[in-house]
Amino acid sequence: MIYHHIRHHLSARDTELSSVYIAMSLKTFAFSLIVLFIPIYLHNLGYSFRAILTYFTLVYLLCSIGEYVAGLLVSKYGSRYVLAASFPLMAISFVFLLTLGTYHWPLWFLAFVAALPQTLFWVPYHDNFSKAKHKKTAGKEIGKLGILVAIFGALGPVIGGIVAEEFGMQATIAISTIILLTAIPPLFRGKEIVRKRPVNMRNFSIRRNWKDMIAYSGYGIEASASMVLWPFFLFLIIGTYKGVGFVATFALLLTISVMIFVGRVTDKYEKKNILRAGGVLNFLIGFTRVVVSSVGGAYFVNTISAISQVFLHIPFISEYYLRADEEPRAEYIIGMEMTVDGARGFGFLVLILGTFFLEIKWILVLGISMGAIGALLSTMIAVPISRKGAKTVKVQKEIAKVRT
Repeated sequence: MIYHHIRHHLSARDTELSSVYIAMSLKTFAFSLIVLFIPIYLHNLGYSFRAILTYFTLVYLLCSIGEYVAGLLVSKYGSRYVLAASFPLMAISFVFLLTLGTYHWPLWFLAFVAALPQTLFWVPYHDNFSKAKHKKTAGKEIGKLGILVAIFGALGPVIGGIVAEEFGMQATIAISTIILLTAIPPLFRGKEIVRKRPVNMRNFSIRRNWKDMIAYSGYGIEASASMVLWPFFLFLIIGTYKGVGFVATFALLLTISVMIFVGRVTDKYEKKNILRAGGVLNFLIGFTRVVVSSVGGAYFVNTISAISQVFLHIPFISEYYLRADEEPRAEYIIGMEMTVDGARGFGFLVLILGTFFLEIKWILVLGISMGAIGALLSTMIAVPISRKGAKTVKVQKEIAKVRT
């Protein structure tokens, strides 16, 4: 039913882009049911906060290694098939998470099982969308994707929280697993043309892309702080799955109209200016999270934070895809994904070290503060070459020799 509704709504778009919309929406819905609650779930199973941080550190570091392998598979088999393979593997990882309380799987094994499908998802997803989107309307298309993701992402936390509270987290994980499997068929609409080209990471220029690497690292650290640390912080204040879910859903529902606005202005005005404003706004609001001490404060801060993140995410991702257009696409995406996961892993390593000296509350404060700084760093992403003027034509020609 969900699939047919989105398909009808997006029938005017080309098949490739609508397939990405559908797959991402369903994946987001499945993940939003549980992703905010994973650290809480592990905590309730008796794992220490240090062990929880270790789990996420391993996930990110393993993803950083696996992105290269995912890139090789995309270059050989095409992005759509690799993307489709990630969904059943995600479902399997959910099954292991579901049975953790019974079989007590080692956290390193659980991290490996969780990291594998993530690597097989993000590289082909970015590769697919960066090819399918239209350059002049990238912001609008990313905004439309953001709206669909927001709708399904907003439904997830409250539904997941209620189900977890009433029937246990295992029931929520089971529902997520089923939804993930429904995301596979839309990816096989139409025929993908695979342009086989060996991946050569020497084509990824650190000298040319170092600003993008720092920016994407900051962007990823902010996202990790929002998805892992901030929900756990809220749980310490609110105390229930359902309460955390309501706070998240309330904020996400309010961001939908903002996404429509930002998606349009991102194409109309200079993306870099909107990104800078979003980065500064998220930097300032990020630090207000650490002073929240009541349920009312949690609703207020989470709402203004969710709205401000729209001004960061849409222009940033739009710039990211435009940069991928002007670089050797496969190598750029692989290099950037390896960088962001490595940065996330390093950030969580810092927090693990902090657990030997600080209480949980202060570790959370440190991590959320790192996320706020990351938002500011994300504004460093370079302006696409096409907007720099004629003096960059030579560089463009050199890049064109190896890009796909």
